[in-house]
Amino acid sequence: MNHGGKKDYATDVIRLAISAHPPPAIVLVTAANMFRATEKFNALPYEEQKRRVESGHDEHHRMVAEGLYRIIDCFNAVAQTAARVCIRMQPVDRTQKPETKLFDQADFDGRMKFYGKQPPDFLSKRGRM
Repeated sequence: MNHGGKKDYATDVIRLAISAHPPPAIVLVTAANMFRATEKFNALPYEEQKRRVESGHDEHHRMVAEGLYRIIDCFNAVAQTAARVCIRMQPVDRTQKPETKLFDQADFDGRMKFYGKQPPDFLSKRGRM
């Protein structure tokens, strides 16, 4: 799923199903790119780092081309309940350390948020793919 619109549509369908019949928890595992900062990125002023980090996936790939990030292929597991979220990024190269983050659902956002987000209105989203 290397197309943002298709990812949005797929996660919208899951969100709609969960809003209709909420399960106690959901776990979704996908192949993903993990981006790691390089020394060149670390040399940027903090405000520039923050702006670039918050600018989205396409910008992150541009940052790889600029030598600011390097890509690590990984598996991304997102487990969530209505209250909590656990994200596990497991590099495909097992010599690299995985990352695990735990936090409240209220602090989570994005296309993988399945609890506490308004279900989609598919009639208003024609032509996204």
